[in-house]
Amino acid sequence: MQKGSFLCVANWPSDVGYAWWLMESFWVLLANAYGEKCPVLLVYPIVKKVPDDVKSSNIVVEEYAFGPRSGSKWYNDLSYIRKRNVKYIYFSDRPLTSWRYLLYRLAGVDAIVVHDHTPGMRDKPKGLKKLLKRIRANLPYISCDVAIGASDFVRERCLNVACFPEWKCKSAPNGIREKEISKIKNKKILCNEFGIKEEDIVIVSVGRVTLYKGVGFTLNLVHKMVEDCGVVNLHYLHVGDGPDVSRFKELCSKLKIERHVTFAGRREDVHEILQACDIAFHPSKGEVGYSLAILEYMMAGIPVVVPDNPSVCKATMHGKTGFVYHENDIESACKFLLRLANDSSLRSRMGHKARTIVLQDYSLDKCHKSLIEAIAPLVSI
Repeated sequence: MQKGSFLCVANWPSDVGYAWWLMESFWVLLANAYGEKCPVLLVYPIVKKVPDDVKSSNIVVEEYAFGPRSGSKWYNDLSYIRKRNVKYIYFSDRPLTSWRYLLYRLAGVDAIVVHDHTPGMRDKPKGLKKLLKRIRANLPYISCDVAIGASDFVRERCLNVACFPEWKCKSAPNGIREKEISKIKNKKILCNEFGIKEEDIVIVSVGRVTLYKGVGFTLNLVHKMVEDCGVVNLHYLHVGDGPDVSRFKELCSKLKIERHVTFAGRREDVHEILQACDIAFHPSKGEVGYSLAILEYMMAGIPVVVPDNPSVCKATMHGKTGFVYHENDIESACKFLLRLANDSSLRSRMGHKARTIVLQDYSLDKCHKSLIEAIAPLVSI
């Protein structure tokens, strides 16, 4: 009899790559854990260039748009499940409940896992709405077998917003690989690549260039620090691409801060750039409790300033690894950035503590261990 297979479903084309390395590491982890006894399949809606880590593993990659998010018809999904003898499905960022899950089970699937990486706050349901969501979440067959949060914050959101039963909610907090850092801050890369002066205090952000990531708020903050507070040796560096670059360059021109701002675009040497910077600023309106970018700042040994939005600030220890300001309050953010800008020893102490914490609590190995512990009870091979 053909072995049952373990299906991993990607939500994006195989060549997107940027910022998806963590998800790819999960697929490889599952392949290493179960691949010898249970073939691990990975379907992309479009297959172009397959990531190197995936290519070098024993994962079988196929092009197929699985599930309604990818536009497939339910009967096509059932045909795929039967043909590949799929027994386990690992989704990322899919619904915790769906009538399709019942059909998948009828087609032969034994267990469905949903790993939730979606950012942001949600309103807690009340009254009748809460009751109905709880009933739906507890209905057999249409709900996933385990909901894994990308942080403790997301797990709590599954409990309190999706009204999922506690025994089905697990947490595998996102982590990153350990990276070496230089003992002496070297700003030559900033000078050579972006023309930033060596004596400048460099505030850095990493992420998509969008309103949601708070770039507009940051530019207004830079204007205040330069024009109102007289911090003329300030430079803001944004690493990443996005749809709103032109819009924010126009805002820089309007605010007359062009010489204090650089949009670096997408870079492959982010860790090296971060080590050369002085302060990290992450004013995003929503993450999963924290973002991989925040962990990268910490790994590079620089303090981070974040808003008091619970979906953003969970990895930041106020006064120890950085500062937490009142969200959308430019005066509050400015106060903490100025404090760091004016005190190099404070930056050094906080940066060292941040690196210690990320190595201790947010390692990729710890993340992988939690993920396997959440999935293992469902897999009978």
